[in-house]
Amino acid sequence: MQVSKEIRTYTEQLEEAELVQRMRTEIINAETLVFLGVAFHDANIELIAPKVETNLRRVFATTKGFSQTDTNSIIERLHQSHLMPQTSNQQMISVHNNFKCFDLLSEFRKTLCS
Repeated sequence: MQVSKEIRTYTEQLEEAELVQRMRTEIINAETLVFLGVAFHDANIELIAPKVETNLRRVFATTKGFSQTDTNSIIERLHQSHLMPQTSNQQMISVHNNFKCFDLLSEFRKTLCS
């Protein structure tokens, strides 16, 4: 019951500017970002997008049910939103449209813990 009191709808989140800013700050400072079971709606991406370059070095995502074309579009949107770094030798981007959440976490369990 206590946790359920913390749930916010999309509209409620938009109204809580401080919470949105805290989310963006955490993303800016994060080195790893994991998207699990996300529909990648533009409004949601816009909500969390930090608007500036981030420290992100690793991004993992599941895009189960999306075509490869849509997955490529999602990757591009994440790049534009600074939610996914441009690739380099020191960065890891792993997006899987055939993985369920469990599959991704199992495949990268050691990587995610390091």
